[in-house]
Amino acid sequence: FGGAEGMARYLRDQDIGAVIDATHPFAAQISRNTDLACRAGGVPMLMLRRPAWPVDPGWSRVPDIAGAVAALPCAPTGVFLAIGKQTLAPFALLPHRWLLRLVDAPDALPLPGAQVVLARGPFTVAGDRALMAAHGITHLVAKNSGG
Repeated sequence: FGGAEGMARYLRDQDIGAVIDATHPFAAQISRNTDLACRAGGVPMLMLRRPAWPVDPGWSRVPDIAGAVAALPCAPTGVFLAIGKQTLAPFALLPHRWLLRLVDAPDALPLPGAQVVLARGPFTVAGDRALMAAHGITHLVAKNSGG
């Protein structure tokens, strides 16, 4: 939309009467822009937020991407990065085999030799287990986006 100003213009030009923001929990910029655009145009907005997954005792919970990098083992292993393509660069210095599942093919990746699977969810537990087994995955890095 071109930021909050572009979205405000779109809302006005299309005569949008209300907005429901049900974006991904980590799509913070679009939610901020939506909030600003709706406030500027006096358009009512409802924000839907899904609760985070309850933390499993087998998980290592970290506060951010740097924490995820630090939590991975030093010895090479198979790692499934389910974090989107915007936050991959910090992992590049680690010696792992990387598996990425992305919706769109990337122009370039900061992870040499990463295997990319192009797919759009929803995914099943059985399907994810089979994918990880086929690629020798021992570690999964994911954002707690709830469900």
